[in-house]
Amino acid sequence: MKRNKWIALLLTAALLVLGACSGEKLTAEQKLEKAFMSLENAAEYEATMGMDFSMSMGEEKLSMQLNAQIAQVLEPIKIKMVMDMSLNGFSINDIQMYMFENEQGAVDAYIGMLGMWEHETIEQDEMGEFVGQLNVPNVTDQLAAFKKITNGIREEGTETIDGVKYTKIVSVLKGNAFEELLDELDLTELVDLDELEGMDISELFKDIPDCEIVYWIVDGSSPELGGMYIDLKPMMETYMNNLIAMLGEDAEAEAEMNLGVEAFSITMMYKNIGNVADFELPAEAK
Repeated sequence: MKRNKWIALLLTAALLVLGACSGEKLTAEQKLEKAFMSLENAAEYEATMGMDFSMSMGEEKLSMQLNAQIAQVLEPIKIKMVMDMSLNGFSINDIQMYMFENEQGAVDAYIGMLGMWEHETIEQDEMGEFVGQLNVPNVTDQLAAFKKITNGIREEGTETIDGVKYTKIVSVLKGNAFEELLDELDLTELVDLDELEGMDISELFKDIPDCEIVYWIVDGSSPELGGMYIDLKPMMETYMNNLIAMLGEDAEAEAEMNLGVEAFSITMMYKNIGNVADFELPAEAK
């Protein structure tokens, strides 16, 4: 669930200045605040998530693409996720996950892949942490944390995506938040830290550049969150170059490594906020 937690963090990361509305014209900050509050208060939504990660070092290559269709209801918990994933060209399609809160207050989770289904139960004593990971963070309570990882936000006109016109708002994620981001996305294993034993690990995150987060807002008197996009490629390139430097490779060795980060981006698009279409567990999973 770490990915879900970090996406939720990014969704509210741009709330740096919460001022009272003056007149009818909303600032970029106020539009985001209202859009995030709409998602938070609805407690249900449908979304499409995409992640694209690709890098190479010498003859070794790592490429991972993930596309997921999500429907989530929190009261009571009812979740559907259908994923297509590709790892180094090997594709696994139609990975399905369903979660339903049962009469005892626990959650029955079902995962289907390659024609096989598994079932497990998340008991009540584990529910607190589980629900906390699903929830969009409370906008006001999380403001102080967001100020530490972002710079100011601005409105950049409109953009039409799949026939829908959005107001485009841009925020800046500070480079010093990259370490936490890798942890939340379960990508810390990209580097074998045993090789860096005795070294200052903070050097891995030296001079990591800032990057922009793009938010798309359905504008109006009651703005709604349409989606977000973040391109992390510059951050990852600097991180990997720092790693090579820490390993003490000379210029010739670095050239042989031929490090390249081709892509590292995350996209999340929302729809049907507060109005999720009903769904049931497939018969073959029962």
